[in-house]
Amino acid sequence: MIRFEEKFIRKMVDNTSKKEKEMEHKNTYSLINIPTTLNQQKNVIVIGIMLFLLFIIVIPFGTFQMTEIKPFLPIFIAWIFFAELITSFLLYSQFLTTGKLPLLLLASSFLYSCLITVPLILTFPGVFSEFGLLGAGKQTAIWLWVFWHGGFPFGLLLYGLTARKKMESMGPKKIRLSILLSVLILSGLLYLIFLLATKYQAALPEIIKQGDYRFLITSGIGPFVWLINLSAFFILAFSFKGRDVLNLWLTVSMFAFFLDVTLTLFAGARYSLGWYAARVNSLLSATVVLSAFVFEMNRLYIQLVRNQNKLRDSECKLKEMNERLKRLSSLDGLTQIANRRSFDETFLKEWKRGNLASTQLSMVLFDIDYFKKYNDHYGHQGGDYCLKVVAAALAESVQRPEDFVARYGGEEFVIILPNTDRKGALYIAERIRQSIEDLRIPHPESTVSDWVTISVGVATCFPGVSRAHKLIADADKALYSAKKEGRNRVKVY
Repeated sequence: MIRFEEKFIRKMVDNTSKKEKEMEHKNTYSLINIPTTLNQQKNVIVIGIMLFLLFIIVIPFGTFQMTEIKPFLPIFIAWIFFAELITSFLLYSQFLTTGKLPLLLLASSFLYSCLITVPLILTFPGVFSEFGLLGAGKQTAIWLWVFWHGGFPFGLLLYGLTARKKMESMGPKKIRLSILLSVLILSGLLYLIFLLATKYQAALPEIIKQGDYRFLITSGIGPFVWLINLSAFFILAFSFKGRDVLNLWLTVSMFAFFLDVTLTLFAGARYSLGWYAARVNSLLSATVVLSAFVFEMNRLYIQLVRNQNKLRDSECKLKEMNERLKRLSSLDGLTQIANRRSFDETFLKEWKRGNLASTQLSMVLFDIDYFKKYNDHYGHQGGDYCLKVVAAALAESVQRPEDFVARYGGEEFVIILPNTDRKGALYIAERIRQSIEDLRIPHPESTVSDWVTISVGVATCFPGVSRAHKLIADADKALYSAKKEGRNRVKVY
């Protein structure tokens, strides 16, 4: 029974360790590789339908001119700037972790969309000055809008095309260099765009006149930007099909951005209903990926806390099982008292303690008289019963917590008595011998008594002036002497 229980607990300990490793392995995925759930996909479909329905409702009234709300555009740009700045930071962090090129392109696209809003708001007429700052002309703001709404989806288009291919992860040095280069390239590109839209704006086609956007469409530039957005949306929607969280919400972001461009083209002029609705779509586009990141990080944090609690519970159970396994491995399977291995460990420990404290250590060695004849007469089951009863009586006979009882081997038992002199050990040994005889276990094959009796050998020494093996040998010699002199007696060496 004890062996079966020990094997069972070992198996439980192994299974617990295996589950902990599996738990650890499952939590090593990157945030961008989290698969979507069916509910998330349904929610995205519902959001997409709602955006499209609002678009359908607004489009007939898109050209309706509304009041110019002065604080709207600064608030709008500030929202987009910080939302996309944080999003690009999170994406750069994911690239720093994974080293995947598509993530670098995606992070750069959001950073581009973030930074280009700065010259846009500074040059937009009527915000900081009547015609805009930094040498802005009548075409500057609209051309910055074109570069913004053409450049961002183009970056997402490149991301979609590269993410479909299997690429090796970059090394740590290459990752940091790539981030630095992307920021420098973006800064240079934005500077060139700014120069083109301000200092060299005369070289660009005129696409707005007195706030009228119709030339944006007739020039072909608006439809070209619209096609880039549509292409980016289709690449994201049909390449990834919303299989992971990032690409699912990135598709929603691109869809809102596409509606922004579409409404702007149909709005006809600034501060129209379509123009305001387009700006709202831009806000959604800038916020949706960031919101997905925040939601998933919060969900992962909750999952991490739960896993830590499970791990803590597993560690407690594992510790409890290990302690139980240790106890079981130190017990004799038949008699349920300490086994020989446990005796060896305890004896060495008490020997060292006695040596340090300069106290006496006594050992009492027991042997059941004529046990072989008893076993032959009653069979193995009867012999096992006798061993159990004698072991239980020995265990009950010791009264101090430090006294230690063990099965030494076969029908032999041993008691370690720390800080006990020879007189005390003899007293305890005789008391135990008498208690075994008083059990009145019939032994018809014994020539000593009608009952089961024991022979006892006692030895005492100071660990500091003797050797451990000598104490055991002396106790064994005393036991041999007790047997030689007629058994059922106590002898001391």
